[in-house]
Amino acid sequence: VTVRTFLVPATLATDRRAWIELDKFLVALPAGSRVVVARGDADSSVVKRPIDLSPNQALAAGVDPNDDSYCDCGWPYTLLLPRGNAAGLRCRLMVMCTDAAIDLVPVQGHCGSMSFCGAVDRYPDARDMGYPFNRPFAGSRATAIRDVILGAPNTAARTVMIRHTS
Repeated sequence: VTVRTFLVPATLATDRRAWIELDKFLVALPAGSRVVVARGDADSSVVKRPIDLSPNQALAAGVDPNDDSYCDCGWPYTLLLPRGNAAGLRCRLMVMCTDAAIDLVPVQGHCGSMSFCGAVDRYPDARDMGYPFNRPFAGSRATAIRDVILGAPNTAARTVMIRHTS
């Protein structure tokens, strides 16, 4: 099963272009099961450390642009979630499970993120980037996402609060 996680500020939940893919990963799930999946941070789409060199600095230092540094792809750890505020930023979190046999594009498996790393020059998903939000939905814009996506049996969504305290 391919597990796809998305987040959007609640005020923008009806705008398909505002949903951000947080992560995408493969997991073996028996049909009809209801489970909580925990996965190691090494497999996440989060870059754990800041990039050491800017692209210009890397070129000046003679770093080969064709090496395996593409494994350092993903969101910087400081930018994955919105900061929120003291009162809390209401967001919608969505998880969608899709058939990995359809989704999977063969890649060398030494990079952690199925979303962002790929196989150097290939996007690691047979579905379009941004799926299922990659094209408009039929119906009213105000209710299409709720009716089409969130009503599907392979999808779960919750309202979450992101709070920032000093």
